Amino acid sequence: MKHNKKTICKQASVFYYDYIQNTELCTAKPEIFHHMKECTYCRSEIGKLKDILAETTTEDVSYKEKRVSIVLDSHFALANREVTCGDVKEFIPGLAGLLSDIRILTPVTTHIGNCSLCRHDLDAIVRLELTSEQLANLEQIIISQKAGRNGGFEFSSDMINETISSNKDISAVLKNFLEREESGIVTEYIIKEPTGSKSSSNFHSDYNDCDVRIVVRNLKSQTADEASLSHNRLGRNNLIRQLAKPLSAIAAAVLIATWIFVGTFAKAIELDDIYKAVGNVQNICMTIGTSGDSEISQRVWVSEDLNVKVFYSANQWVLWDIQNKVKRSLTDKSKNLKTVNLNNTEIMDVKQTMDVSLTLLPFKNLSLLPSSHNWELLADEEIPTKLPDTQIYDLSWSSKTANGALVYYKWRSYIDKDTSLPKRIENWQKYSLSEEYVLKNWIDITYPEGYEIEELARKISLAAIK
Repeated sequence: MKHNKKTICKQASVFYYDYIQNTELCTAKPEIFHHMKECTYCRSEIGKLKDILAETTTEDVSYKEKRVSIVLDSHFALANREVTCGDVKEFIPGLAGLLSDIRILTPVTTHIGNCSLCRHDLDAIVRLELTSEQLANLEQIIISQKAGRNGGFEFSSDMINETISSNKDISAVLKNFLEREESGIVTEYIIKEPTGSKSSSNFHSDYNDCDVRIVVRNLKSQTADEASLSHNRLGRNNLIRQLAKPLSAIAAAVLIATWIFVGTFAKAIELDDIYKAVGNVQNICMTIGTSGDSEISQRVWVSEDLNVKVFYSANQWVLWDIQNKVKRSLTDKSKNLKTVNLNNTEIMDVKQTMDVSLTLLPFKNLSLLPSSHNWELLADEEIPTKLPDTQIYDLSWSSKTANGALVYYKWRSYIDKDTSLPKRIENWQKYSLSEEYVLKNWIDITYPEGYEIEELARKISLAAIK
C-alpha cells in the first residue's frame, strides 16, 4: 500500500490533542502514532497546539471545549472558498461526536444547514451512536478515501468491518455515507474585512466588524447567476470578531454562547417529515391573514375525529356537521341560528375542504415538487417573526403562468422541532429575480384537542357562541 506523507499528516492531525493529553491512551493506529513521533511537521504542529492550550488554564477551558476549538479551527480553514459535500464529509464524524457543543455558524455547518443530503448523513451517523474511537476511525477512512482518488491510500469497504464495526446494519449505513454522490449544493462562507484593514490569511486574527456573506448555489437546478441573486445573504455581524479571535479565546468564550446556529443538525427537518406529520393531524385550528396585515381574515377549525368543520369570518360562524349531514350558521349580532340539510354532493365538497394539507402545504404531494426547488434552513436573526421551539425553513421554486410569465414562489414554514408540524406558514411571491419577495398570506396554526372543537360546535348549535 502506497503512503502519501501529506495524507498521513492529515490523518494524524485528528489525534494531536489526544497525543498531548496522554500518549498511552491515544487511539491512533500504531503507524499513525509512530508517524506523529517522527514527523517533523507533525511535531511542529503538536508544539503549536501545546502553546495554544498553555494560554488557558484547565480551570478556564474544559477538555471538550478544547476539542471543540480545534474542530472550529479546522472548519474555518474552509472560509472564503466554495464548499461541497466532498469537502464536508470528513468533518461529519467530528460533528457527530460534538454535536451539542458546536452551535455556531461555520463554513462546515453552513453547508450542512443548506444541504439536505449532508444533514441526512449527519443524522444517520449520530443515530449509530459510535464511540469516539469509531468516529475517529471513520474520519481516517474518509481521508484515505479522498487520497485514494488522488493516488494515495487505496480505499476498501473492508476498512469499515476492520476498524469500525462488522455489524451489517452499521456497515450498510456507513457504506452509503461513504459512497454518496455530490448533492450539487455549493456554499461559500465569505469573511470580508472592513475597508482599510490589513489582509490576513489567518482567520483567528482579530477582525473587527467583519462582513459575513453566505452564498448558496444548487449546481443541479440553477445557473450561477440565478442562484447568486436568489440565495445571497449579506449581513453585518459583530459577533464574527469573537469567532476570529485567537483559538484559546474562542475555546474559553465563544464555543457555545455566541452566534447560535438554528437548531441541532441531527434533528434537521425535511419536507417529507412535514408532509407525514400534517397527514396524521386529526384536529387543527388555522388563523389566516392576508399580505402584511396583522388582522385576521378568517379562522378555521377542522376535526377528522368528529367529522366537523367550523369557519369564522366577518362576524359569521358556520358549522358543517358531516356525521349529521347539516350546516349551521349564525352571526355574532343576531344569534339567529340557521340550519340546512346537506346532500351527498355538498358533503363531498365540504370533505375536500377539510383536507388541511391543501391549505398548509405548497403541493398536494412531493412528486409535484419542481426539480429546481431549494429547501433552506434559516437563521433566527434573519426572521423578524419569532416562535419558540421552532426551526424556520424556506422552500423556493419558480413556475410559469398560463401566459408564459415566470413567477417565483417562497413557502416559509415555522416547524415545531419535536413534532415536525408547522406552527406558522407564510406564502411569498415575486415576478423577477431582482425584486424582493412580497408576502401574500399567512397562517398561524394550533392543534387543539378534539373536545375543544366539540365544545365549539356545541355552542354554535345552541346559538350560545360568544
